[in-house]
Amino acid sequence: MTSAEQEEQVLRTIVPKLQAEGYEVLVHPPATRLPQFMQSYRPDAIALGPPKNLAIEVVIEGVSSGSGLEPLRRRFRDSKDWDLRVYYATPVEDERQIEVVSDATIEESLNTVRKLIELDQDQPALLIAWAVLEAIGRALSPDKFIGPQSSQKLVERLASEGNLLPSEADSIRSLARVRNQLAHGKLDLPVERADLEKFEIVLRALANRLRRSGND
Repeated sequence: MTSAEQEEQVLRTIVPKLQAEGYEVLVHPPATRLPQFMQSYRPDAIALGPPKNLAIEVVIEGVSSGSGLEPLRRRFRDSKDWDLRVYYATPVEDERQIEVVSDATIEESLNTVRKLIELDQDQPALLIAWAVLEAIGRALSPDKFIGPQSSQKLVERLASEGNLLPSEADSIRSLARVRNQLAHGKLDLPVERADLEKFEIVLRALANRLRRSGND
């Protein structure tokens, strides 16, 4: 399946859901239906309706890079009538299933993160913390986190589903870049202690939401 076919598959999935929410959805909209601030950007689809119109961007992991999303977000930041909504799709050949781990395992790993921070081992603490984030995401939505998740996609999916508050997502997006560089060999890269401790707080809040969801 080509990347274009995968994008179309994602759109076929989300369009009925958006329509059920009351939106008018246009796939590959013409420029005449776009506001002035969006003219140099053509979204994959738009959804028109309250509370805000949505510009839909489909990102194929490993094909469409998420690196250009931050400029897009800035473009929408001052708009009162439009929001950007990003949907991620994992390439078919990358659907390697990873099992959901127990709440106890997540809690144990969170305690490991705390111990590493106390030992001034901030780099390994960040790497394990990020693994905990993915494990929690998979436990919350096992059908949507089947295989390995990129840092960017993980944060955006958790945020789009309401598992991460906007302020929480913002606080860890910069750490995603640090985590990626560390994981790929940038071993002299420092980790800001304050950012790491904020990340730990977010993880514990997520773990609490996971436990509550299991008790519902």
